[in-house]
Amino acid sequence: MGHDGVYVWTAYALTLAAMAVEVAVLLWRSRSGRVDVVPGRDLKRER
Repeated sequence: MGHDGVYVWTAYALTLAAMAVEVAVLLWRSRSGRVDVVPGRDLKRER
């Protein structure tokens, strides 16, 4: 197993991490009661 496998696993891990972050953000928003997923407007309304 050469360097190609390392790159494949790195890309796979990054993809899984990105998906996990998206799911975590969705869960956090639904838990805090804001289900509207519009990042720009959401940030402006909180400040």
